[in-house]
Amino acid sequence: LADSGGRLIAIGVTTKKGRFRSFWHLGQGVDPNFYSASVPTSVNPQIRRLAEERGYELDEFISEVLGAGMTEKEIRQQFYAEWLDEEGQVFKHYEKYFTAPRYRTPEGDWLRPKGAYLMGLDVGKKRDFMSAHVISVADQTFVDSERFLGIDYTVAGPRLANLAKAWGVKFIHMDTSGVGEGLADILKQESVSIIPFTFANESKARLIGRFASEMERGRVRFLQDDDVLKKEMGLFEAKLTGTTITYGAPQGFHDDAVVSAALAVYKSAVNRTMAASPTMKPYITFSQDRPRGPKFKQRKRAVVAA
Repeated sequence: LADSGGRLIAIGVTTKKGRFRSFWHLGQGVDPNFYSASVPTSVNPQIRRLAEERGYELDEFISEVLGAGMTEKEIRQQFYAEWLDEEGQVFKHYEKYFTAPRYRTPEGDWLRPKGAYLMGLDVGKKRDFMSAHVISVADQTFVDSERFLGIDYTVAGPRLANLAKAWGVKFIHMDTSGVGEGLADILKQESVSIIPFTFANESKARLIGRFASEMERGRVRFLQDDDVLKKEMGLFEAKLTGTTITYGAPQGFHDDAVVSAALAVYKSAVNRTMAASPTMKPYITFSQDRPRGPKFKQRKRAVVAA
């Protein structure tokens, strides 16, 4: 097809995350060379006619006659063309949290609300997307995002630095090993602070677990127009191989937006009680009007020990 410029038409049922779903996902505005649509049985005029002739409501006819002996999940997949949560899907009911406005005008000006911000950045490999998400530490609301493909680090670095400075982010949370090392150096030269994150199975599990937990507790608001993140969250899955659980997108998909958003949420969750300075750790503090001296030191030691 690629050599001849031909066209492929694929028709299937909305089950599992195989190649058919990959093509369907690409047709949802991801790749202009693909088009996809879901057509439920309920729009078929012949089905409507049969239901009326037999004295059934349409939904009743589908479930009791056409779907006799099938589970509710199978009926929703095969007759209503619904992509349902699959076994291993990590994020549940995430769509309802995409409610935050994007604080940028069509002219590119930032309408920045007051507060502290940080950025999560997924560097990506040479052929992968690079994704950045900016989040408000105080209420864990996403305010901006960027996504690049095929851009050299020498170009991406200053662009990301400009985004960070526009929002006054306290730091960028990112993987500084491997391919991220060079980009981190460029960002540091642009006077942007970096907090490193090292990816491994255990650390990624903690990262994704905290991300999912914060979202399910209603503590996170995503950008309402962040369609890329929404689609990636729907596909993101956990796989069990032997005794090891790995997290990521199915083959043929990307998870860069999920990772950058998770990096932002993970660090903002840790620091949300210190919105004025999210690089600080929650040390014990004392009022400044207390006296200084031996008695104060004894009192301080006693409080810390408690």
